[in-house]
Amino acid sequence: MMIQKISFLVLALVFAFVGNAQRLQGENHPLPRVSVLTVSPGQDLQSLFGHSAIRYQDTLNGQWVDWVYHFGVYDVGAEHFYLNFTLGKLDYLAVKEEFAGFYQKYILEGRGVIEQVIHFDEDQAKTLMRNLEEQIKPENAMYRYDYFYNNCATQVRDALLRAASGSEMQSMVRDDDSKTLIGSSPILFTQ
Repeated sequence: MMIQKISFLVLALVFAFVGNAQRLQGENHPLPRVSVLTVSPGQDLQSLFGHSAIRYQDTLNGQWVDWVYHFGVYDVGAEHFYLNFTLGKLDYLAVKEEFAGFYQKYILEGRGVIEQVIHFDEDQAKTLMRNLEEQIKPENAMYRYDYFYNNCATQVRDALLRAASGSEMQSMVRDDDSKTLIGSSPILFTQ
């Protein structure tokens, strides 16, 4: 009986992995696909408030892309880092990286990742991507961090609002498109 239960559990996990891998690659959603990623808080001072980013998935020039644009890169080794962090005098960078690396980093830290799909039309999604590509250029990437008014979450909000062209953002997020990617197991999520 115990072997049957274990076999069923293994089989269920395999099916969950296959289904989730397809969903994470955006096969069940029109392209391009935009979502907001929210990372749960970490244990270090600079990660106590979590993190936010934008995920962009599409096929560009015949190539599948799955990028994360985020606004939380800083030099923890900088002189007086913790003092400057607590005083809100740090310069942060906007960057782009592959989703797999972004996700793996937080899973290895034991942090969860929540993804909310934003229902942008194709023009809005492409506008967002162009704006983000402009923002990560070396001459534009740096910004002065502020706890309340200029941080990874406000940068995500502002980028989405610029691309939305006055559309009401509330209608672009649906509860059924949110999922939590569980930190201890990269193949499982709740919906």
